[in-house]
Amino acid sequence: MATASAAGWGVVYTIAPSPSTRGLIWAGTDDGRIQLTRDHGAHWTDVTPPDLTPWSKVSIIDASRLDAGTAYAAIDRHRLDDVGPWIERTHDFGKHWTRITAGFPKGAYARSVRADPVRKGLLYAGTELGVYVSFDDGDHWQSLQLNLPVVPVHDLVVHDTDLVVATHGRSFWVLDDISPLRELRADIAAGGAHLYAPATAVRVRRSENRDTPLPPEEPHGDNAPAGAIVDYWLPASPGAVALEIVNAKGHVVRRFASDAPPPAPAPSFFMNEWLPRPVLLPANAGHNRFVWDLRYPAPPVHTPDYDISAIAGHGTVATPEGPLVPPGTYTLRLTAAGRTLTQTLHVVQDPRVHVGAAVLADQLHLSLTIWNAIADAHALEQRVSGLRSALEAVPAGTLDAAGSAARAALDKALGQLDAAGIGDAMGGVATVAGTADRAPTAQAREAFATWQAKLSTARARFDALVRTDLAALNARLTSRGGQAVQPPAVKEARVTVE
Repeated sequence: MATASAAGWGVVYTIAPSPSTRGLIWAGTDDGRIQLTRDHGAHWTDVTPPDLTPWSKVSIIDASRLDAGTAYAAIDRHRLDDVGPWIERTHDFGKHWTRITAGFPKGAYARSVRADPVRKGLLYAGTELGVYVSFDDGDHWQSLQLNLPVVPVHDLVVHDTDLVVATHGRSFWVLDDISPLRELRADIAAGGAHLYAPATAVRVRRSENRDTPLPPEEPHGDNAPAGAIVDYWLPASPGAVALEIVNAKGHVVRRFASDAPPPAPAPSFFMNEWLPRPVLLPANAGHNRFVWDLRYPAPPVHTPDYDISAIAGHGTVATPEGPLVPPGTYTLRLTAAGRTLTQTLHVVQDPRVHVGAAVLADQLHLSLTIWNAIADAHALEQRVSGLRSALEAVPAGTLDAAGSAARAALDKALGQLDAAGIGDAMGGVATVAGTADRAPTAQAREAFATWQAKLSTARARFDALVRTDLAALNARLTSRGGQAVQPPAVKEARVTVE
């Protein structure tokens, strides 16, 4: 670097090339000087703020990506026994500076400052007491602490739609998806329900750790949520809230509701720490965040299985899962507080995965076909169990000995259909077919065809038992003044096969 134009420099502490103007570089030192070059370092100009006293450490300078003359400097003076906040702002290449500290508490001396690369005037500050945010170019600051421990934040960076902070002693932390901060306005909080424009979602799979999960007491970090992050604002007492995800063909691929009862976990040998966490759509007054896992709903099965790829505190996965949606454009439709709001969501492929759209479409088609077959098996199992319960409830005395024998024979025949086992087996095939981004294997197709044939046989057998054996039994019942037994009506779940 060329010699500075002003004498007396200490060690250069921070250098910030301006991303908006080529050749423009800001430099700050640990003895309280700020200098600027606009010709790649050939010549330097001392632009130190006049109120900046000697031996103030210029901890970070951040040059705006949106305005060439704008820069922000975080000043650290705690070694001078000054623990007050100090951040400087310029909009004219350092000719004039403004100190911007309103809203910081005492002791929150500045370690770093960064300007958002998308929204002009949105700033983030790392201080000795955590992270702060400003929506008005630093005129006012407020805490952005959330669940971050009170810890010195020595640096931070905006990476796409995430805010990454480097703490002193508490590791790296990431605030996932700051899109709402870029959109936030005063009128949103003052108005009714609001659905924020979501960030692009990357089609990644959640943890695929197949080893024994970490014990809960072992320190570990959390991965970013796998899926689409949906943020929305609700007024006080919003009532029930519903969220639908609609694909480009207009089909609803998933629906969530705040008043939907959480599914009861199936019996398991796992401790509660490892059981799946219920997916509940929040409906709290104020800001709400929900993560859609980019999947269709799970198919209904008699007994879900539990994957070993668990994360402590988050629970394992109940399988079979619903298939992942393909990359594409989707519509978020939020119904809340008497309004229906929509936003466009873009889902893109995992950049590490290199398969064609036709492969993913083929996989989805098979997975959804299996989904409907599993639902058919589940519906048949409900009909069978419902009919067996109805047979058991026939009042004593309405059947003679021959009728009782016929009822027992029918009950035994129904029990041999094993629709639940067929559905569980097809659930295993669904897991295999959708376990990776690849074309379905021939073995998966053959296995599904085998169990699909078994299901067809079981369904035909059930229909035959109803037409013949149940009809004969009902004739005996009605001849003795009893009521005929009818198979229960069952609502069948379906998905649209794309």
